[in-house]
Amino acid sequence: LTKANILKFKAVSKGFEITDSAVTSKQAAIILPFSGDSIYHFGVKLTFLKKKNQLKLTQSGGNFKNASFYDTYHKLEIQSEAALYDINKDKIDFYIINARNQVPVRLSSYEYFEEEKFDKLKGLYPFHPLQMATGFARSGKGNSFYADDLASVNKLNAATVRSAMSVLAQEGFAEFNSQTGFVKLTKKAWHYSLSKTSKKDFDGIQLECLSPQKTNVILDLVSKKMTANGVKRAFLCKPLNVYFETDSNNQVIIEKNRKITFDGMVSAGRFQFSGKNYKFDYDSFMVRMGRVDVVNINISKDYNIGIYGGENM
Repeated sequence: LTKANILKFKAVSKGFEITDSAVTSKQAAIILPFSGDSIYHFGVKLTFLKKKNQLKLTQSGGNFKNASFYDTYHKLEIQSEAALYDINKDKIDFYIINARNQVPVRLSSYEYFEEEKFDKLKGLYPFHPLQMATGFARSGKGNSFYADDLASVNKLNAATVRSAMSVLAQEGFAEFNSQTGFVKLTKKAWHYSLSKTSKKDFDGIQLECLSPQKTNVILDLVSKKMTANGVKRAFLCKPLNVYFETDSNNQVIIEKNRKITFDGMVSAGRFQFSGKNYKFDYDSFMVRMGRVDVVNINISKDYNIGIYGGENM
């Protein structure tokens, strides 16, 4: 669809149903271009309302039931049940449909890595699906291959391997055609595979946007700013226990390449800095504190200051 000769979205599907009022598809790949970047999804249920000029996207079943949206401008993976693109207002809402007071929209950095999630991919299989798939690709078979060939090389049951590839697709590690068995690994697959073996840098930045009353996440395509509601706490570096908490509005603003602005508190080691207009810059991995109102120093009962200011433990 174009507006004023500008491409607003492109959808690809095996079939569309077209009526006077709407265009629908049970499953479509979608791309929403903006400012030289885009938001895309490998498979969603699509409804375009012609009169309102609105595009509604909701989770589809099958291999894409848990799949995320990907935002190349903010460099975020957006795990959301639904999105509503109001083309007239140049605005996209990401939100939860069911159990809004329990289920958040999750915003994860492109470099996010969770070892527990990697380990859970194995499930009850006698092999690790992601390790096997990336290992097969590295052997010269390329980033795309057929599940049956993967099964044959590893002397495994073809149906079992197809099931494992379906799991990878559901978690965003692959595109998988269940009819043909065709597999295409995603960037996320390689990121997790290399991060697991410490061959690539990764982070632990994930924002949970739990917002029963307000829209979970709002993207203004004019300013390109993303407003995330319901964010209470997020880690910047979990191993060092560095995190931030928002003030009572539980809101953060996200700009290009994971630049995060918020009011609240930053905790680092023994120090907690409370104030306003804090800006986290991803490239430098630093928080620039606009206004610091309170500094708290947490001192344990086993910690005291020596006579010359040195630490005695």
